[in-house]
Amino acid sequence: ELLQRHGLAGPILRGGLRVGQCEWRADGQAFLLDYAKLCGGRGHYIYPQHDLVADWAGDLLARGGDVRFGVTVTGIEQAGDGALVRATAGPDGAPVTIECLAVVVCDGAGSRPPVERGEFTERDILDLRVRLCDPMQHGRLYLAGDAAHLITPAGGKGMNIAIQDAAELAGGLIERYGGRGDGGRLDRYSQTRLPHIWRHQEFSNLMLSLFNAGPDGGSGFSYGLRRARLGLVLSDPQFSRWFAHTYVGVDE
Repeated sequence: ELLQRHGLAGPILRGGLRVGQCEWRADGQAFLLDYAKLCGGRGHYIYPQHDLVADWAGDLLARGGDVRFGVTVTGIEQAGDGALVRATAGPDGAPVTIECLAVVVCDGAGSRPPVERGEFTERDILDLRVRLCDPMQHGRLYLAGDAAHLITPAGGKGMNIAIQDAAELAGGLIERYGGRGDGGRLDRYSQTRLPHIWRHQEFSNLMLSLFNAGPDGGSGFSYGLRRARLGLVLSDPQFSRWFAHTYVGVDE
């Protein structure tokens, strides 16, 4: 629904694979959950990310946008009413300087913007895959997607969160620089997004605990916890409905 509001859902609806069931296996048994049924028929669409990037880049170009690949940012300076981005472009590393009103850092997990970082570390497999920056903005510099937060693959939330970041940030930028001159939404970007991101992190943590049998394998305390959680997902109507709606992303 978010993508449909922005006219970006077409490629996914036309070429995506729609799914609405998931299966867990434990003790030699298979347990199937029809989560789409619990969401009024809504499920997921599977669509390759590289195809989606190509589709949306082409759509942006068709609308008069400017997309440049092969550009490496070497520095960002904030001063006065704007920002200055220094970069190199092309195989010869030609210098590029861009003056702008705001900078959005969305180049993935490898970015190192000048923003105070909050690391989240623990002693299990989950924490090798997670990170969250709080706040997600500093002056006229804003973080989105993996540049702001990493999440485990469990639950398939990474790209979805990034798209939600982009939609909220775009709305704030339009209100601030599109004629209204109202910067309230943009100022609240971190405050708006972080509670949603933490909920997705928690859900991904839950999914990982359902996938991972734990250090004691098919017995012991951690295995008992996993089976208890799986029992809630499959047998408790309220928990099953919450799981399905959170997994699908209903109302987001």
